[in-house]
Formats: sequence, C-alpha cells, structure tokens
Amino acid sequence: MAPEQAELADLLCRVEFKLVEELNVKLCEAGLGQIDRVSDAVYTLGDKYACAAEKEELRAVLLGVFGALTGSADVARDAVASWSEVMRWRRRRMASAPPLLGMPPLLIDEGMLGRLAGRVTSAEAFAPVRGAAQLLIAAAERVLSEQRRMDGMREL
Repeated sequence: MAPEQAELADLLCRVEFKLVEELNVKLCEAGLGQIDRVSDAVYTLGDKYACAAEKEELRAVLLGVFGALTGSADVARDAVASWSEVMRWRRRRMASAPPLLGMPPLLIDEGMLGRLAGRVTSAEAFAPVRGAAQLLIAAAERVLSEQRRMDGMREL
C-alpha cells in the first residue's frame, strides 16, 4: 500500500462524520432520508433499481454539499466520480493495518493537512482521487475550524 493511500484513508476515517452530518441535513430537507456513510449516497447513484428522479435529487444534494465545502463544482463532480476508488483505498488500509493506531480519532494535524493539500494538487499518486482528496481536505479544514471555535468558547 502506497503511503498516499494510507494517508488519505486515515483522513477519511477522521472526517467522514462531517461529510455525513452536512449531507444528512440536506438529504432530510429534500425528503431523501439519512445516510450512515458517504458511500451509501454515492453508490445509490449507480443503483439500477433506484428511481431516476431520486438519483437526480441525490446527485444535486451531493454536488451542492461537496461544492459548498470545496468551493468548486468541478471538484465536487470529481469527488463523486472518484469516491469508489477512495473506498478501495480505505479497504486496503483496513486490511493492511488498523487506521489511526494510537491516535485520537478526531485529531487532525494541521501541518500534515497542509502538506497533504500541497501534494494532492500535484502528486501523480493522487490523480485517480484528486477531487475526493480535495473534498476530504476541505472537510478536515471545516472540522479544525469548528474545533478552534469550540475551544475559544470554552475559554470564555
């Protein structure tokens, strides 16, 4: 397993809850229920038994939430398209070693995140999942921002 794959899989474990949280708000507003994992929503788009209208509404929600997080509709489309590859990376990571070994699950290292963001845009290893990687980085930045805000409130 390449280090890039492990790094991205670990980041997914740390921030998927944020993506699910934001998706569930919009999915409920659209009357589409809730999900437990991002892959539940993404895989429904390819489900031949799912209603076409529901798939279109689901696609709009995914692209809307992902676009709002990343600031780019193109990155959002790329993230949806490459999500199955990210899940393959995650499965490989889980098979090779437990993720987050010895680390608190919500700990996101800002330095690591900055280095990862720089590499994602240019490293060839991230090419198949570049959009999803950018989405995960944006979600991690949102988590860090919320943690800082909560820490600031505790200090008051």
